[in-house]
Amino acid sequence: MNGEIRKASHTSNFDVEVSGSEEAVLSLISGELKLRDAIFQNKIKMETTFRKKLLLESFFCLGKISYHNT
Repeated sequence: MNGEIRKASHTSNFDVEVSGSEEAVLSLISGELKLRDAIFQNKIKMETTFRKKLLLESFFCLGKISYHNT
């Protein structure tokens, strides 16, 4: 998969489950919206451990993925 992020059509045995509007998720992935703020504002819901949440927060913040160029 080469680091590809895909929208799951069904859930089964994921380490992290992120849900929210497509706009909120894309804003999170692109680094425009911080994970902590998105969760606080109820734009994103996440089911995972605290450690994985911290890892993803730094990944999204530092990575600033451009989904427009893919």
